[in-house]
Amino acid sequence: MAITSNRIRSLFLATLMVLSVTVGSVSLVGSATGSTLQQQGEENETATVVGFEANNYNASRGDIAEINVELPGVSTAYVTINSDETNYNPTLRVSDGNLDGQVTVLLNTYATPQGPGPSFGVGNNADTVEYVGGNANTTEPLPTGQYDLAVRPDEGGDVADTANFELTYGGPTSFGTLTASGQYNLSDFNTRDEVYNRSSATSSIAQGDLVVHRLGGSGITGAIIANQGEGESLEKAFLDFLNARQGNDDVALLTVSRARTGETLPLTEDNFKLVVSSTRSVVFIIIDTDDLQLNNQYNVRFAVSSASGIVDRTAGVSTSFRVVPRTAEFNTEMENGQETAITYADPGASLSGSTTVAPGSELRVTADDVDLDETVTVDEDRNWGTTFDLTGVEAGSEFTATVSGSGVEETSVPALVREGRRASIDFSDQSSDGQNVTVDEVNLSTGGYVVIHDETYQNGEEISSVRGVSEYLRPGVHEDVEISLERPFEQGGDITAMAHLDTNENQEFDYVSSEGEQDTPYVVDDNPVSSGATLSVDGSGGGSDEFGPGFGAVAAIVALLAGGLIALRRD
Repeated sequence: MAITSNRIRSLFLATLMVLSVTVGSVSLVGSATGSTLQQQGEENETATVVGFEANNYNASRGDIAEINVELPGVSTAYVTINSDETNYNPTLRVSDGNLDGQVTVLLNTYATPQGPGPSFGVGNNADTVEYVGGNANTTEPLPTGQYDLAVRPDEGGDVADTANFELTYGGPTSFGTLTASGQYNLSDFNTRDEVYNRSSATSSIAQGDLVVHRLGGSGITGAIIANQGEGESLEKAFLDFLNARQGNDDVALLTVSRARTGETLPLTEDNFKLVVSSTRSVVFIIIDTDDLQLNNQYNVRFAVSSASGIVDRTAGVSTSFRVVPRTAEFNTEMENGQETAITYADPGASLSGSTTVAPGSELRVTADDVDLDETVTVDEDRNWGTTFDLTGVEAGSEFTATVSGSGVEETSVPALVREGRRASIDFSDQSSDGQNVTVDEVNLSTGGYVVIHDETYQNGEEISSVRGVSEYLRPGVHEDVEISLERPFEQGGDITAMAHLDTNENQEFDYVSSEGEQDTPYVVDDNPVSSGATLSVDGSGGGSDEFGPGFGAVAAIVALLAGGLIALRRD
């Protein structure tokens, strides 16, 4: 049969339609009027296909459960949650406000004694959920057990899909300690991501930094939110939960006490911050350490009893932390009987050290007699480092270096300039599976790494061109250095092997994570020490891998059409 150009165009457009995707997304109870969309068919019938994303949903008592409803072709549906045993059977109208084909219904299993208003919500602010009938009240948090789920396209219509919802007992399961820089205020933390992006796990907290307790488990978040009255803070809601708004003082407890004396820190609405991740069952309790005792250990315990309704028997977790002074030190070597910071007469001259202050804190590094006045940021391991240019400075020169800032006590040490560092590298053409490459020989005067860059390095992409890095190499000559690539090559091409320093002396490659500030290349005669080679992948020979993993269906069709592989014939 002849394939006309119009037929080819129709096939192409159909392929584009097949490739289109719908992206799903989870506010407060509201209402919306929906409309049913029409689908073209032999009888032009109304689309009635609605359903649940999964067959089974699970949550712990006190959790905010998620029930995902799919609405392809319609903007509203009706969901019933039913248990004959507990006489709980509310029906909800859910509306897909952003027409993405999905609504995530949120059910606060701790708030059901308060009725449907506080109990139900949605995961995406564009969507809405409205209680339309049935019994939505319980005398205690939603009882554990099995609940039947049903979804209908129309109120009172036939059931289109069913699923099961199981509610069990939960409780606290983990308690961890993190720290965040004292440059932040308690009010700066409002979301789970803000906490994680600004804190780091440790049990050693510098006085003046924030201590962050991560309480993991199930059933806790919904209880806190259910205790939050209109206009009240989460902190007050948490204290109400601990103090049992209903008058039962054996519901839950949180204690922060000195290990030596047992003296407890009284928590008030103003001296801690609570961050709740409602759909991930985690609570962050953030406390300022300004008023805690230096060089003291504090024990922290959280527990809930069966009176809370979350657990069927008392369960608790604990953690501890120690408050330490704010200090910063240089990495030094013993030289002429005294601890001395060592640096080198080259463009990659560096000073580094460690500190007790939280990651993200900023320190200032200065030196007399040399051009050094830099602000550095403390990394995840509480190390710091700075790189500067000492090209032309005579080997054997001495100066004094100082670190200060972020409330640390100013620390100064003598520094010695040694002869500039040298490196050489030998890298030959080779064939591999694209997962690994081998550098023939590298000589690093003070140790470091060999880094593999792809051809985009030649276009100035110094960071994004990094494909892989060797393990830390000690000073001296290394032969046949095999490097496993984090981003393998799909096809062959021109690649570069480059020698890099370990400027902060932590034996971890930080060039990419520091955006080129740390672990800079060895430089000789103003040029990075490197060697280029051609890589063949599985016999592919040279060439760019630009279109490797990204050569998709649309591009394939375009290529076939352009290459004449689909013949066009006239009748």
